[in-house]
Formats: sequence, structure tokens, C-alpha cells
Amino acid sequence: MYITNTLLKGGIEGLSDNHLHLHMHPDPKKALARFIEEGGSYLLEVCVHPYDFQKVLDIKRLEDSFNRKDLIFIAFGIHPEYVKPEYSLADSEKTRRFSLIEDATQQFDAVFTEHSDYISVIGEVGYDIYRVETFDVKKTLNLQDRLLAYFIEFAKMRTMPLMFHIRSSDESDFSLYERALKMLEEFGIFSADDLKVYFHSFTAGKKIVQEIVNRGFFIGINGIVTYSSASELQEALKSIPQDRILFETDSPFLVPRIKGGRLQFPNEPRNVRYIIEKVKTLTR
Repeated sequence: MYITNTLLKGGIEGLSDNHLHLHMHPDPKKALARFIEEGGSYLLEVCVHPYDFQKVLDIKRLEDSFNRKDLIFIAFGIHPEYVKPEYSLADSEKTRRFSLIEDATQQFDAVFTEHSDYISVIGEVGYDIYRVETFDVKKTLNLQDRLLAYFIEFAKMRTMPLMFHIRSSDESDFSLYERALKMLEEFGIFSADDLKVYFHSFTAGKKIVQEIVNRGFFIGINGIVTYSSASELQEALKSIPQDRILFETDSPFLVPRIKGGRLQFPNEPRNVRYIIEKVKTLTR
């Protein structure tokens, strides 16, 4: 397995991007060069669908252009937004959406088996009901439960870090975090001693923060923390130990907002420094 002790180390020092999709950037090589010029140490490139893995491998191969072996690492999972009940799928969605969990796991397993040497983290996986109609939420979550159970067991059997994506249709509803923590416990994962767990793009408040950090799990902070609407997250940061924070851009999305304006889309890994600077001002 392509694992290194460099990967997923929390803390406010250094310059690493622990979650991005550089294969979606219009010019990934230039974005990577700018990150290196800023003193960047490593990137965690995230593949969220088996169909995209070849594009992610192409990003990994960009290391050769910069003579950097441990620059780009790969996380691989199936994003929960790709799971929907069959009857709710539009024809345009059917090539990438899964209504049968067996189809999803078989496709994932085939890619993982062929390319396991390149994969360091399982994820992003979890729950997403942001664009799900109210009448479909229960059935969608039941499907996402089954897929998540597969990934938790998969990561546990291989002792691989597990990266969560959690997004509700209600920004004030943090019950999906509780659901994820309960699911982990059902597989005997109560702390980081059992498995290294990372909650990407964290947006919840103090209560959930304590439940996560008390278990020794990681919390991902990205450009959302720079938004004026993120006051609850900004307050919650004050109770997160620095060694539990992983900084991420989620490039090319979630462009940070900076003093005097906003950076232009697409977001890119060098912008992680603005996120780190914002967190420093909040945790002094």
C-alpha cells in the first residue's frame, strides 16, 4: 500500500493540501508548479468515482515533471452524492449514479485491486442529502448507510485512513455526523487507535467538534472558514487542538475569501495558505 508517515499530520505549520480534485482544474500542472513555488510539501488528490481514476493517475504522474516522489498522494472512494434510488434517477445520471450498492462496490473493488499501490486513503465517503428531495431522504440515507458500511469495513481490514464527507440539506442539522460516528462504533472504531479517521470540509459546531476530537479523529478546514457566514465554525475552531486540524482547499471549489476581495475561480492548492492564515487569527 502506498502509505507514508508524511501523510495526514495535523498542525498549523507547513503547507499541505489534504483534500483537492486537481484533475478537475483547467491547468493542473501550472497550479502544481505554483504550489511548489510557495513551499508546498504534499497534496492529497481525491477520486470520488471509479470512472475518474485514470485522470487522477495522470495527476499523480505530474510528480515526474518536478522530480518529487512524495508530492501527490491519492484518496479513492465513491462520493455519497452518486447514490440514489433507481426511480429518482434521470437518464442523464444513470452512467455515474448507483442505485444498486453491489454495482458501486464491484466497480470500486476492480479499480482498487488494479491500482492499490497508489492509494493511501479511502474516501471521500459518507452522507450527502444536500440535493435530495424530502420524500427521498430516508431511502437515500439507507443506501448511503450500506455503501458507507462497506467502506468502513474495507478501510478497517486494511488499516487505511478513512475520509468522510458529510453534507445535509439543512446547514444547522448535524445529525449526519452523529450517524457517521455511530456507524464507526458499530464496526468497533471508537478512536484513532482503532482507525485513522478524517472528517473533510467540517462545518458543524462545538458539540460535534468535541465528539470528534475526543476520539482523536481529524477535522478538515477549507475555504469555508473564510466566509462571513461561517461564524459557528469559526467559534468551534477555538476548541480544536491544532494537531487535529488538516488544511484543505477542495480545489477547484470553495475559493477562499481574502481581505479586499475574493480570489478568482478556480481554486488551487497554493491558496491553502489563506486558510491557514485565517485559522491562525482565530486561534491566537
